[in-house]
Amino acid sequence: MKKQEIKKYVSVGVTAFCVLAAAILLYFFCLRWDHVMGVIGGFFSMLTPFIAGVLIAYLVNPFFCFLNRHLSKVFVKFHWAKDQESAEHKCRCVSSILALLVVLLVIVSIFAVIIPEAYRSIKNIVNGFDSNSATLGERLKGWLHNYPQAEEFIMPYYEKIVAEVKEWIKGGAMMDWLKASAGPILSSIVSGVSTVVTTIVNTFISFIVTIYILNSKQTFLAQSRKMLYAIGGKKTADAVLSECAYAHAVFGRYIRGALADSFVLGCVVFMLMNILSLPYPLLVAVIVAMTNVIPFFGPYIGAIPSIILILLVDPLAALKFTIMILILQQVEGNIISPKIIGNTTGLNGFWVLFSIIFFGKIFGFLGLLFGVPMFAVVYHIVTNWAARQLKKKHLPVKTSEYYSSGLVDMIPDEKNIEDALDDALDVGAYAVDAEKPDGETDATEETSTEALTDALDEALTEKDPEESKE
Repeated sequence: MKKQEIKKYVSVGVTAFCVLAAAILLYFFCLRWDHVMGVIGGFFSMLTPFIAGVLIAYLVNPFFCFLNRHLSKVFVKFHWAKDQESAEHKCRCVSSILALLVVLLVIVSIFAVIIPEAYRSIKNIVNGFDSNSATLGERLKGWLHNYPQAEEFIMPYYEKIVAEVKEWIKGGAMMDWLKASAGPILSSIVSGVSTVVTTIVNTFISFIVTIYILNSKQTFLAQSRKMLYAIGGKKTADAVLSECAYAHAVFGRYIRGALADSFVLGCVVFMLMNILSLPYPLLVAVIVAMTNVIPFFGPYIGAIPSIILILLVDPLAALKFTIMILILQQVEGNIISPKIIGNTTGLNGFWVLFSIIFFGKIFGFLGLLFGVPMFAVVYHIVTNWAARQLKKKHLPVKTSEYYSSGLVDMIPDEKNIEDALDDALDVGAYAVDAEKPDGETDATEETSTEALTDALDEALTEKDPEESKE
C-alpha cells in the first residue's frame, strides 16, 4: 500500500472520529443542558470580578486619559520624578486612583440624593394617604357625576382599593405577611448577609483589577495584538483590529452621548418642575435621567412611575407633568439628542428596536443599555462582508442599485472590461480558425495580438459617463 493511500485513510478515520465525538458531545449537551448551563454560569460567576473590572476600566478610561495627560505635565514641571519613564509610571498610578475615587464619589452622591428624597416622599405619601385618597375620590365623583352608570361601576372598585391600601399601611395586612414570612425572612437575611459580603469582596477585587488594567493597558493591548497576528496572520489580524477599532469608536461615542443627554434631560426636568411647582422635583428628575439611558423604552419607564407618584399627591399636578414630559420628550428626541448623540450607530429605528428587545432578552438590563452599539458592530461586520462578496462578483455595493425589481447590472467598468475581453477572444478565435496562406502565419498572429491588446487598452482607459461629463 502506498504512503499517499495510508495518509488518505488516516485522514478519513480522523475525520470520522471527530464527527462522532462532536455528535456525542452535542447529544450530551442537549441531554444535560441544565447541568452544562450551570457549569458555564459558575465559570462566569467566578470571573465576575474580572469582567466587572474590565467594564469599569473601559468606562473610566476617558477620564483616566484626561488626568494622565495633565498630571504628566505637572510631574515634569515640578521635577517630581527622576526621569520621563518614572514620571509616566507615577502619573498612571495617581490618575487611576483619582479616576476611581471620582466614580465612587459620583455614585455615593447619587445615592445620597435619592435615598433621603425617596424616604421623605414615601413618608409624605403614607402620612397624607387618607386626605389625598379622599380628595381624589371627591374629584372622581365630580368627574363622573354626569355619567351615573360609569360612577356605579368605577367607584366601588376605587373604594375597595383604597380600603385595602389603608389596611396594608396601618399594619393589618403587613403584620400578617410578616408573621407568615418570618422563617423565610430570617433565612433570606442570612443569605443576604453572605451575598452582601460576597458583593463587597467582588467589588474590592474589581477595583484592583481596574487599577491594574488602567496602568498596564498598553502592555495588554500589545500582547493581544501579538497573539492575534501569531494565530490569524496579517490579513485576518488587520481585519479583526479594524473591527475592534470601529467597535471602540461606536461604544465610546454612544456611552458618552447617552450620559450627557441624560444629564441634560434631568437638569431640564428639575428646573421645569420647580417652575411649575410640581411635587418631588429632585426625585422625579433623577428617575427620568437614570431611565433615559435606556434607548427607546427609557423615557416611558421613567415617566410612568413618576406620574403615579405625583398622582397620589395631586391629580392636576400629574396632568401637568404628563403634558410637560410628552412635550419634553419630543424636544429631547428631535433637538437635544441629535445634537449630543447624533447618529452614532448608523441604525434606523427598526434595528434599534430589534436590538433592544433581542439583547435585552438575552443579557437583561445590560442588554437594554448596550444592545444598540453591540448590534451596530454586528451590522457593520455583516455589511462589510456583503460588500466584499459583491465586489468579487463585480456587482454594485450601494443599496440604491437594488431598489428596482429588474435585473441588476454589473459595475460599468467591470462590464466594459468583460465585454472587451469577450470581443478580443472572439477576434483571436476568428483569426486562428481562418485559413492562412503559407508564410502569413506570423502576420495573422500579430494581427490577433494587436486586436486583443487594442481591445484591452480601450476597455481599461474607458471612463465612467459621469466622469467624462465632469
